[in-house]
Amino acid sequence: MAATPPAPDGGFAGGYAGGGGGGGGGSGGLRGRVKNKSAAPLQITAEQLLRESWQHQDVAHRAPPPKQRIESAAELADYRQRKRKHYEDSLRMNRASLRTWTAYARWEDAQGETARARSVFERALEHHGRVPTLWSAYAEMEAAGGRVGSARNVWDRATGLLPRVDALWIKYAWMEEMLGEVALARSIHDRWMRWAPGADGWAAYARFERRVGTPETVRRVYERLVAALPAPSSYLSWAAAEVAAGETSAARAVFERAVAELPAAALDGGRVYATFGKMEARAGEVERARVIYAHALSVLTDAAEKAAIEAAAAALEKHQGGGGAGGEARVEGALLGRRRRADADAVERDSRDYYAWADWATMEEQHHALLLYRAGRKARRAAAALRALEREGGGGRRAIHGGRRGGSGDGSSGSTPPVEDPGVMAQRDRVRDVYSHASAHPPPSGTRKSHWRTYVYLHIGWAVWEETGAGDPTAAAAVLTSLIKRLPRSVTYTKLFRLAAGVHLRAGAVSAARRILGVGLGSAPTKASLYTYYIRTELLLGNVGRGAKLADAWAARAPASVAAYTTFAEVEAALGDAPAARARYERGVSQPVLDEPERLWAAYIGFEVALGEAGGARRACALYERLLRRTSSPQVWVAYAALAAGASAVEEAEQPASATEGADAADVAAATPIRPRSVFRRAEAALRAAPDDVPGGGREARARLLADWLDWERAAVAAGAASADDVAAVEAAQPTAVTRKRAAAGTGAWESYTEYEFAEDRPVQPSAKLLAAARVWKRAKMEAAAAAAAAEAATAEAAVAETTEATEAAVAIMPPKFDPTAVTVIYVRTTGGEVGAVASLAPKIGPLGLSPKKIGDQLAKATKDWKGLRVMCKLTVVNRQATVTVVPSAASMIIKALKEPERDRKKVKNISHDGNLTMDAIIEVAKNTRRRSMAVKMEGTVKEVLGTAQSVGCTVDGQAPHDIIEAINAGEVVVEDYEAPEEE
Repeated sequence: MAATPPAPDGGFAGGYAGGGGGGGGGSGGLRGRVKNKSAAPLQITAEQLLRESWQHQDVAHRAPPPKQRIESAAELADYRQRKRKHYEDSLRMNRASLRTWTAYARWEDAQGETARARSVFERALEHHGRVPTLWSAYAEMEAAGGRVGSARNVWDRATGLLPRVDALWIKYAWMEEMLGEVALARSIHDRWMRWAPGADGWAAYARFERRVGTPETVRRVYERLVAALPAPSSYLSWAAAEVAAGETSAARAVFERAVAELPAAALDGGRVYATFGKMEARAGEVERARVIYAHALSVLTDAAEKAAIEAAAAALEKHQGGGGAGGEARVEGALLGRRRRADADAVERDSRDYYAWADWATMEEQHHALLLYRAGRKARRAAAALRALEREGGGGRRAIHGGRRGGSGDGSSGSTPPVEDPGVMAQRDRVRDVYSHASAHPPPSGTRKSHWRTYVYLHIGWAVWEETGAGDPTAAAAVLTSLIKRLPRSVTYTKLFRLAAGVHLRAGAVSAARRILGVGLGSAPTKASLYTYYIRTELLLGNVGRGAKLADAWAARAPASVAAYTTFAEVEAALGDAPAARARYERGVSQPVLDEPERLWAAYIGFEVALGEAGGARRACALYERLLRRTSSPQVWVAYAALAAGASAVEEAEQPASATEGADAADVAAATPIRPRSVFRRAEAALRAAPDDVPGGGREARARLLADWLDWERAAVAAGAASADDVAAVEAAQPTAVTRKRAAAGTGAWESYTEYEFAEDRPVQPSAKLLAAARVWKRAKMEAAAAAAAAEAATAEAAVAETTEATEAAVAIMPPKFDPTAVTVIYVRTTGGEVGAVASLAPKIGPLGLSPKKIGDQLAKATKDWKGLRVMCKLTVVNRQATVTVVPSAASMIIKALKEPERDRKKVKNISHDGNLTMDAIIEVAKNTRRRSMAVKMEGTVKEVLGTAQSVGCTVDGQAPHDIIEAINAGEVVVEDYEAPEEE
């Protein structure tokens, strides 16, 4: 038996209630006390204990079940009487139990009571006469007892009553066959066939004839089968029987008869042809199988049927292994034909399915590449054999072959173009034919550019194959040119012009390439990619002047394009022509409108910095000054300060004005000194005034700027160009990173974020003397207030004493009278529709002379519409008469509006009010509670009710109530103002 595992403290997790089971290993505890009362990690149930005890028993010594020995006729009669009573009682309770009927009859037959057994079966057949298994059990009992005649009578009765049940006929015929009565078994099958059974019945008859008959008798059965059921399965089963008997010629005749007698639509999806071909292939008649498959493909029309025949033909060729003359070609032809038919069917269904056209063309391209590889390998082998022959044959033979190659016979090597293989040429024409047919089906006119995309890329693939696969750049250029002409004016693909120009360039036709690029620029005069490609092409050809003209034309046609200036300016900078590059940049920055001005200014400033000259950084700073006159972006200030700090670690003195007299703007900018501290101060002032919502600005940009400024000041101190006071001033301006939390937009979850606090954000600390004076003044004020409160309390106490004495005197003189006009209001909270406890009402209404039971009934009656809900009720008592008014809270009205089913609050606990309310219902609740609300406007009352709905747990219009509150705050949901009428 498994023991209880020890507890972590050394004792046992569980013990017996009588003591002695706990505290096995604890120190200082009393014996029998359970120290660890937590549940054991491994729980053991009573069922597990019983199972383990049963498993540990000694099976060898387990007592066997008792056996009853009958030693007298009286005991036998008593036993039979008890068994029969048991069966009869069981059948009396459930006459539908076939198992009980069958067991009863077999038991009677085992006791030698055949008549009783028959009686039981007959009784059973009265109730279940159409159950085949009952008839089978009856007949099998008779046959097992050697009563063949009785068994035949039962089978005859069964087949006469249930002639459509094949199992009865099969068992009847099998019994006669086992008895050696072949003629009787055949007569049973003939009787069965007169009922026109299905294919299974005929198959059973045919199997019987194969076991006991001759091939002729088997054929007669199948002749009757195909006459009764002229279906493909009948012919196939007949042919399979002939093949199993080794009669291939007879099987071939059966297949031919099936093809001749059955229509093409009834050949079971080509299965007859496929089986016929497989039979011929197994018989070694491969050519016959090929003819059969070819005939099937010519007569069948369904795509799935053709696919099945093609698969069978391909399997045949694979099985043959490409043996014989043209075997490999036949295998490839079968496979390619199958794929070609599939692709042809796909494009026939949709002629504009360019993906299907691309698959077909790719397959043909791959086969062309394979044939080209084979032709090349064959040519290389022939050349190797020719060289070997020349080495062995001597000069005369070399002269002959040299003459064939176009040489003079003197051994000089000639060169002739390789002879094209006919198969390769035919396959090349097939690829072009597929692409041509696909090109003849363009998208319909008026379609968008996205509809032309696949069509265009199909032609691009065609052009790539013409150049790389077929080795014909002229044809590739022609494909692209025809596609460009075919595209409508609304659809422009500049990539086509670039590809066509590249094909011409690789073919050496520079003029044609320039012509096609010019056409492209005429159709898309502002396309940056086309200008960039054209300029790069001219630069690669060494025509820098043409490139400059193209750049000028680009800038003239698209003056707002930044790439029109930067593309060739970078080239001129790389060529060392800094004035030309600077002039091009100046032309760009002088434009009033640019698509990406920040990129142009960044390129211009980077160009000046990258020059590496003495005045390059100063010119860059001058560019920043010009840029800051156009924009006040924080990013520009940060970059300007970083450049100034990196360009000069020491603040230089200003040069006299005479040093720059007569110089141009660039020279003046180069001669102007860089003052980083002045830049940092201006940048810090600009970022301080910039709003936080400016892109790239705000407190983070200012903090980054101050950090860079501090690094520069420290570097200047190290170089001896600044003082420690300057560093201290910048350090004092450094912000403090503070981590705060806020509600995430959309989700409402809290997230942490970092915010920077600067010097102006920190509160001003008061001086110590001022704080001391404030404390003294506060202490004096508190003491004066305490003295005044004590004097006032003494005066009030004396007044109360005088009033008490006067009241007692008046009471002693005359008792008070009952005022029938006095109005008393009492609020009680009760459960709707239920009579509350009298004990809770009595203390409140007893002094007013009211009956608690009567008031409880009035409350239950008044709150019957609020059954099961806790509601507040107002009792107005006048002259010992109470009027009940229900004053429900917002939560009660919300729960009532959910229309939940009534529940027994004593049985159902922890109810989840997860229903949904409309916004109109919320507004109605808000109107009812408007008089009691402390909100100034109706909008505030609605938000209070929405908050109550949030706490209840329901949704409003399928949304969380808090989301609707945020929508009201944002002005997305407008609540009309409403004022409740005054209470009467």
